[in-house]
Amino acid sequence: MTAPIDAEQLRARMQRIRNRMHAKVDGLRLDAESLTDWRYYVCQFPLSSVLSAAALGFWLTPGHRVTPTVKLDDRTIDNLVDRGVVRMETAAPSKAAWWRPLGSLAVNLLGKAALAYVGQHLVRQQAEVAAAETVETMR
Repeated sequence: MTAPIDAEQLRARMQRIRNRMHAKVDGLRLDAESLTDWRYYVCQFPLSSVLSAAALGFWLTPGHRVTPTVKLDDRTIDNLVDRGVVRMETAAPSKAAWWRPLGSLAVNLLGKAALAYVGQHLVRQQAEVAAAETVETMR
């Protein structure tokens, strides 16, 4: 048979449990914030970060794509047009892709919403674990 717990001991125990719960939730929040911060990945994986940035920069710059060029003078161009080998057409004006910035915005918003959802889920799960521990310690 267990001895009766007086009110002051129970209050002290509940305060310790609340303090632990707050510390765990704060720890989870800091972990979630560090996972969304690019500086965390640069500090944890410096070589991979530098190599990824270099590869991305190489891929995005147009300088690495070589397009063949041929230099022709006016007389040669006129001769090719007269023989029907080359056709001259005016270039169609390029249309601005208005949907690209909207797509980028949508992807960013979805990513942030997903991270917020995961963070809330982790906090809720940790609160449930802490509540279960509280019930266990009270028994």
